[in-house]
Amino acid sequence: MPPRPASQCCRVLQHPILSSRDGIWVTDALLASTFDRYCLVSKQLRRKTGNVPGPLESRRRLGKRQMGDLNVVQSTPSLPAWALQNSMDLSKWHWEPPTRLPATGEKPERALPAWLREWAPTDLEEQAPQPTRSRNTTSVQAPSILAELDSFRVSILAVSPNAMAPEYRELCKRLEKQISLGQVASDELDNALQALFEALDARSGNVPDTSVLSIALCSAVINGIKTSRVLVPSDFGSSFWAKLLAQMAKLPANDDLCKLFELTMDTLPTGYHGKLSNGVLSVLDTFYTSWSGTDNWDSSLVARSLQTATEANDRFQAILAEAMDSTANNTELAKCLLQRANEVHQTCRDAINSATNAISSHQRQVQAVSRALSGMDPKRRLFAAANQRLSNRPLLSPEACHQLRYNWLSVLSRLPRISQDALLEAHKILCSEPTVHPVLLTNTEICRLLISHWASRGRLTSPQRFEHLVERLCAGHDSAGFAALTYALSLEEKDRRWLIDGLCKFLKQVGRLAELPSSFEKLGELERLPVRLLERLATASDDHKVAIGLHDAYVSSQSGPGGSDWNPRTWWKYLDAMLMDPAVSPARLWKILGIKFYEDMGRKHEPRRTKQRCSYGEESAAIVASLAVRFAYAAHLGNRVAYRHVSQCVVFLEKYTKNVPPSVLQALYHVVSRDLAEGRPARTARLQWFLRIVERQCGGQMAGECGLLLQQWRHLALRMRETAALR
Repeated sequence: MPPRPASQCCRVLQHPILSSRDGIWVTDALLASTFDRYCLVSKQLRRKTGNVPGPLESRRRLGKRQMGDLNVVQSTPSLPAWALQNSMDLSKWHWEPPTRLPATGEKPERALPAWLREWAPTDLEEQAPQPTRSRNTTSVQAPSILAELDSFRVSILAVSPNAMAPEYRELCKRLEKQISLGQVASDELDNALQALFEALDARSGNVPDTSVLSIALCSAVINGIKTSRVLVPSDFGSSFWAKLLAQMAKLPANDDLCKLFELTMDTLPTGYHGKLSNGVLSVLDTFYTSWSGTDNWDSSLVARSLQTATEANDRFQAILAEAMDSTANNTELAKCLLQRANEVHQTCRDAINSATNAISSHQRQVQAVSRALSGMDPKRRLFAAANQRLSNRPLLSPEACHQLRYNWLSVLSRLPRISQDALLEAHKILCSEPTVHPVLLTNTEICRLLISHWASRGRLTSPQRFEHLVERLCAGHDSAGFAALTYALSLEEKDRRWLIDGLCKFLKQVGRLAELPSSFEKLGELERLPVRLLERLATASDDHKVAIGLHDAYVSSQSGPGGSDWNPRTWWKYLDAMLMDPAVSPARLWKILGIKFYEDMGRKHEPRRTKQRCSYGEESAAIVASLAVRFAYAAHLGNRVAYRHVSQCVVFLEKYTKNVPPSVLQALYHVVSRDLAEGRPARTARLQWFLRIVERQCGGQMAGECGLLLQQWRHLALRMRETAALR
C-alpha cells in the first residue's frame, strides 16, 4: 500500500485545479507553419544594425520584467510532477532529433479543435502552404488558374472577345492576385502566356478587339509581379520580359499602351535593360508609326484640319451675310441659309477638334514614353540605336518627318539622365544630317525642347509658370521665341547665368545663333529690352557679329535718351575680330563703341572737336588706347586710314583723360614714320603734330630730341632718294 501523503498535501490534492478560461491551446505545428508563412510574406527588414534596443524597446522590456516579477510574487507555485493526477510515464521515452517537414513527405494537418474551427478565418483553412522563393516551385492553386487560362485560350478561337469580356476581366483579376501571392510558378506562367499570346495573335487578324484583351492580360501579369511580396521581377527570366515587350509591340499606339509601357519599364529589373533593348526598340517603333502619321492619323492631318476649319469659317461668314440680306424679302430662304450656316459651323468645329485631339494625343504619348524611359542608362546603345532607326526610316512626307523627329527630341529632352551634349548629338543626327527631308525646327519648338530639358534636370523653379511666361512674351510671334526665352530667364531664374550660357551653346551647335538679334528686334517692339541682359548674351555668344546685332537691336529699341549706356567692357574680346572683319569699317567700329567720330583735320591739322552727349570712363579710355595700337599695326589698313584713326584715339585720350599712354605714342610714331621707313620723306604736318603731342605729354626736351632724330632720318631719306634718282 503506497504511503499516504501529509495532511497539507492532501488538502492541496483535493483542491480543484482551475485553468484560465482565456487560454486557447494551439499546437506547435500550427504555430510553426503560421510563423514561417508570416516571415516569408512580410519580409520585414531590420530597422537597425546594432543589438542595443532603443529607449521605447527598453521601457517595454523593463515593464514586462516588472510585471513578471509581480505575478511570481502574487501567484501560487505550481504542483510538482509526482502530485499530478494524470502524470505521464516518461521512463521509456528517448530523445530523437527533429525531422524536417519536406523529408517526411507529409503535409501538416490542421490541429484546430472543432469548437474553434468555426471561428477561424476561411482563408486559413483553405490556403495552401506558402511556396518558397524558387522559380520552379508550384503551389496547390497554380494548376487551377493555369487551367482556366488554357480553357480561355481554347475558347477564344471560337467565341467573340466581346462575349467573353466580363469573364476575361474576372480571370485577369484572379491571375493578378495569385501572382501577387506567389502561387504561380514563373516557368509555368511563361508557358501559359506564350500559348495565350499565340491564340490572341491568331485571332487578331479578324477581330481587332483582341488588343484590349492583350492589354488587360499584360497589365494583370505586370501588376501582380510588381505588387508581389513573395516574388521579385528578377525571378522571371529575360525571355519572359522579352515576350511581353514583343506582345506590346503588336498593339496599336494609344493611351492604354502608354500606361502599359510605363508600368512595364517601371517593373523591369535594371539588370535586364541591356538584354531587352531590342524589345524596347520594337515598342518604340509602334509610337514612331503613330507619330509619323501612317497609323491612325494622316501625315498632314493637323494642317488639313486647320485649313478645313478656315474654309468652313469663310463659308459660314458668307452664308450668314447672305441670310441677313434675304431676311426682309424671303423668310424661308433665310431659314434655309441659317440651317446651312449651322452645318458649316459644325464642320468647322469638328475640324478644329480633330486637330486638337491629334496634337494632344501625341503630347500624351511623348510624356508617357519619356516617363517610361527615365530609368534607362543613356550610356547604353538604346538611344543611339533609336536615333539611327529614325534617321534610316523609310521616306515620309516632310510634315510627317518633322513631327516624328520633333516628338522623339521632346522625349529625349524630358529624360533627366540625358545631358545637353547628348540632346545636341541627337539633333545633329535627326535634323542636320538628313539630306532627303532636312528638318528645321521652329523657334518655339526649340524653346520648348530647352524648357523641358531644364525642367527635367531641376534647373527651373516653376517650369509651368516659366513656360506660360515665355508664351506671353512671344505673343504668338515665332521669331520672338529665343528673345522671350532669354528674357524670361532674366526675370524668373536665379541661376540665369549658366542657363544663358547653355542657351547660347545650344543655338550655336544647331546653327541658329545668328537669329538671336532679329529675335530681340521683334521682342523690342513688344517689351523694353534690358541692356544688362543683352550685354550678358553678347559676351556668352562668342561671336562678334551676334554681339553687334544685339547692340543694334538695343539701340533701335531706345526711342529716347532714357536707356542705360552699353558697357564697353563687352567689346574687349571682339576688338581684333571686328577690326579684321571687312564688313565692319573703322567708322562703324567707333559707332559701336558709342564714341562720336571726330571730323577730319583742317588746314591747321587740329581736329575740330564736337561735343559728346555722354560721359566715358576708364574702361572706354583703355579700349581706345588698345585700339590705337591695333590701328597702327593693322596690315590691311592703308597709311592714311591708319593715321586717321590713330589720331582719333590720341585726341579722345587727350580730351577725356589728359594722358596719352606710351603705347599710344609709340603707335602714333609708327604711323607718322611709316613713309620714312619706306624711303620717302614724311609729311611735315604729321611730324609737327606728333612733336606737339610729345611736347604736351613728355615735355619740351623729349620733343626736341625726337624732332632732331626725325630731322636726321628725313635728311637721310632724301639723300638716299636723290642717289637712287641719279642712278
